[in-house]
Amino acid sequence: CSSGTQEVKSSYKTMSDALKASGRPIVFSLCEWGVESPWKWAAEIGNMKITEQIDAMELASVNPVHYLVVPRMVASAVMVISLSVIGASFCFFAGWLVSRADFSFWAYYAMMAKFVKMTDIGAMFTKALIFSPVIPITAAWYGFRAQGGARGVGEATTKSVVTSILIIILLDFLLNSLADKLLRIVLE
Repeated sequence: CSSGTQEVKSSYKTMSDALKASGRPIVFSLCEWGVESPWKWAAEIGNMKITEQIDAMELASVNPVHYLVVPRMVASAVMVISLSVIGASFCFFAGWLVSRADFSFWAYYAMMAKFVKMTDIGAMFTKALIFSPVIPITAAWYGFRAQGGARGVGEATTKSVVTSILIIILLDFLLNSLADKLLRIVLE
């Protein structure tokens, strides 16, 4: 193998590593807080709790968890998975734009297909599915426990954001540790 070919392979390996790292759903799960709705969920539920709307739902035999939390979980799953696919696609095409002076699209595609495996894509979707319920569940948890007027709603919202971020980072660490241990067992 010539050193030029070795450089090409290592640059593709670096790009595929960047694609896998940038495509991680942790980034998009955390970015979900930047989208308009999710950061308002704890405030909305907390406000409903303080104004006794949740008590009214219960009196009307409407389960507030089914009515308020489940639709947010579905929306969060769709959003995180969609953002992960869009982000991974963007990384792929950005890598091609960087390397297009030296390689055709199909040569780039062939090298990326060599380094990015279906297990990487499966890991991306698995993490997206695991991370997606964290935000609505945390928002609901703090929202349902809000008390003390507007100040209590603000505190519940802040706690919800911070707790969600910490849980997502912790879950990412645990999933990566678990995957690393499983890989070591398989390779031994």
